[in-house]
Amino acid sequence: MRKTNIVLVLALSLLIPASAAAYRFEGVETRLTDNPADQYDPAISGAYVVYTDRRNGDADVYMYDVETRAELPIASGGGDQLFNDIDGTRVVYTDYGTGDGDIWVYDVASNTRFRVTDNPANQRRPAIRGDLVVYEDDRNGDWDVYLYNLKDNIETRLTDDPANQRKPAISAEWVVWEDYRAGNADIALYNIASGTTALIATDPAQDTAPSVDGDFVAFTSNRANLGDIFLYRISTGETRALTSSAELENNPTVAGQYVAYDSYASGSGDIWIFSIPLNAAEAACTATGDQYLNDLSGNRLVYTDTRNGNMDIYMFEFIFDDPPPGGTGCDDPRAFTAFGPRIFARGNGKPFFELHAFGAQGLAGDGYLCIVNGDDAGEHRVTSALVAMNGTLLAGPDAFGQEVEKLEIPVAVRDLNSLGVQLRGAPGSYFSLRVVVPPPADTPIIISCAAVPGAAHKTGAFFFGLLLLPAGLALLLRRRS
Repeated sequence: MRKTNIVLVLALSLLIPASAAAYRFEGVETRLTDNPADQYDPAISGAYVVYTDRRNGDADVYMYDVETRAELPIASGGGDQLFNDIDGTRVVYTDYGTGDGDIWVYDVASNTRFRVTDNPANQRRPAIRGDLVVYEDDRNGDWDVYLYNLKDNIETRLTDDPANQRKPAISAEWVVWEDYRAGNADIALYNIASGTTALIATDPAQDTAPSVDGDFVAFTSNRANLGDIFLYRISTGETRALTSSAELENNPTVAGQYVAYDSYASGSGDIWIFSIPLNAAEAACTATGDQYLNDLSGNRLVYTDTRNGNMDIYMFEFIFDDPPPGGTGCDDPRAFTAFGPRIFARGNGKPFFELHAFGAQGLAGDGYLCIVNGDDAGEHRVTSALVAMNGTLLAGPDAFGQEVEKLEIPVAVRDLNSLGVQLRGAPGSYFSLRVVVPPPADTPIIISCAAVPGAAHKTGAFFFGLLLLPAGLALLLRRRS
């Protein structure tokens, strides 16, 4: 008999109207960890989130699968395992089990791990992209940056200046790091293809914490204040400030068209997102406590959060875009979002059914289920799936494929709704899904923020009432499987 795994999740959306504006910002926050020990310093790639965890008395590396809601240890044992990163299904981390720091790789897909470095000095702070791993290394008496090719098993020293070069980050084409050869921190940019290095930030102040993706390098600088976020465009050589608060803003992460960063402008740590094409910034999380140490993947943002008295990992899934004026259906910039945006990603293992119950009180009526398949480049598209809402199958396997970019499906939205999704096909494929309701004709364009602080792991009478909704939907999906 076939076993069916069903996950029930409560999803609430709060629409907070603001004045008419040219863009839309909305999202949903989810708490990923609730262990009373500390979990911190997360990194994300697709459906996988890795972080440092102190539940066993020292630092270990754990992983949370956003699709299956499963948490599992990646690296533990004697000594600390920390300073982790992830790309695809590969996790890199620093292991101090032998007394000095070494770089290890764990592959989620194959459940295998291997040691990258065994030099008796310290190798730490790894970052990974594809087959390439960068890290800082003190074997030469100072900190240098090294590059390791996992495919060819070749290690290359990228820096040989007697000063320190630290905190490397990597993209498909570039490596960046902090460079102290001038006596202060500058930002260096290394071209992987040509093997050339250039200093791109040489202000006498401290330029630190670089992040690189695509055509952009983000970094922190105290040249004008305690710390601001700056953005360097590689193709043009242009540098501009994204923030100008008198308080500290630091730890930027650039991914695609967004830059996330930690801001202390309110007096505590908050997470903000800057949209590069819109030239606009919005607060992703301003909950009590501090939010910091963030990472981005697509429209998923993860961060460390202290609101519960310890350090936990939270995730914020968002839309931050410029809808085309005059659009209809899913493209209507005035439409109210009843659910989402939420990414559904195909992980490893057998397909399973993910069920959501969500409230849309005050929005009941004709609406649209909107799916954006894969990424902007047409990659990672879902080729087979089941999507049902309120007991009705809306899209089956034939509705998906590599050629399918978007789906817009009319739906009847109720005050209380159930949604079921099962992804099939290749691991790593994904789509973003939301349910929208068109506004009355005279409703203006709004910015709507649907952040729900601490929504995950909360239960109550309302939640258990919603659980009754997906029962028929579960039976429908069982029959379809």
